[in-house]
Amino acid sequence: MPRRIRIILLATTMAMLAGIVPAAASARPVGGSFTDDDGNVHEANIEAIAEAAITLGCNPPDNDQYCPSDVVSRAQMAAFLTRSLLLPPAADDYFTDDEGSVFESVINSLAEAGITLGCNPPDNDQFCPDDPVTRGQMAAFLVRGYGYVDGGPGDYFTDDDEIVFEGAIDALAYAGVTTGCNPPTNDNYCPHDLVRRDQMASFLARAEMLDPIPVLDPADWYLTEGGVGAVSFGTETDIALVELALLGDPEVEGDPDEDTGWIGSFSVYGTCPGSEIRVVRWGNLETFFTRDAMSDPGEFFTYRVSDPLADRTDLRLRTEEGLMLGDDGATLDGLYGARVELTYVDIFDLWLYWIDGAPPAYYTTLGGSITGDGAGDVVSSIEAGERCGE
Repeated sequence: MPRRIRIILLATTMAMLAGIVPAAASARPVGGSFTDDDGNVHEANIEAIAEAAITLGCNPPDNDQYCPSDVVSRAQMAAFLTRSLLLPPAADDYFTDDEGSVFESVINSLAEAGITLGCNPPDNDQFCPDDPVTRGQMAAFLVRGYGYVDGGPGDYFTDDDEIVFEGAIDALAYAGVTTGCNPPTNDNYCPHDLVRRDQMASFLARAEMLDPIPVLDPADWYLTEGGVGAVSFGTETDIALVELALLGDPEVEGDPDEDTGWIGSFSVYGTCPGSEIRVVRWGNLETFFTRDAMSDPGEFFTYRVSDPLADRTDLRLRTEEGLMLGDDGATLDGLYGARVELTYVDIFDLWLYWIDGAPPAYYTTLGGSITGDGAGDVVSSIEAGERCGE
């Protein structure tokens, strides 16, 4: 293996490393679920329908792309609606032109639910799965699927007068699912335009009343040897706490899960710099602050990302190279190679790793703990800064 391994006994070892257990790796990458929609105006809604499992992506088996500019086909429309409406499998085979299609089952589900009648009246024994969907046709699909019957005052748009879909378009507008196609005026609906996949995401997110999921900037979540994201070591305590709160679990709106307040620098965390320390934790992220006196504002001096209670896993924090809590030894080697050095601390039966450093540099550089020296062993913490010693 390319990393260097040394088996030694460290006289000074971080007590804060003891008891750490492995955690699972991220399920959703920072920067979004897909690589090809960055900066797209519909990206937050694309994330919302991905989170709701309404879309799986467009490039199986990787499914790391959404193809936002592609036009929605009738078959894809069937898949979107079947997933969003949780339609059950159909008992019958309704159409003759979808045999062998990967979408055949969802097309049949859509037909059995009465959301589609077919594409070749009056026979309607075909679905035309590869045909593109216009915005007018999409309005009809959504109105049937979601049961919108009230068109409100009607006549919301100037360009759909006397077309067969006008009633459905009015119902869609009254339900708040569409606002128009020519902002800021939005007095047109563009019923004959083809529906793109990114637009479809917004229509579905509104119909499902899903909250948009803003995509995080990866740089905000980087763990470096100098701090966390833009919050660098040396930042005054109150300023750092405000900025770090933005990295907290959104379900608790930035409130920390734990705050020790100012306590003696010699504590369960070991002997730490200064006369007092304060430890504030958001999920897997523990942040450490030090001061010399009550009048001292204190400063951010170290962090640790781990899962000591084995009850939750951060889905965002990672190094700039991509190392995350729960990654294995093979990933660590692949990302850093010979830059990694491992040390076995036999007094604690603990393996430590660090990047671009050696004792005593380990105590200020990027590093952490790992469950062993094998490819399948698990990164159980990532940390940097001036560590607390035994």
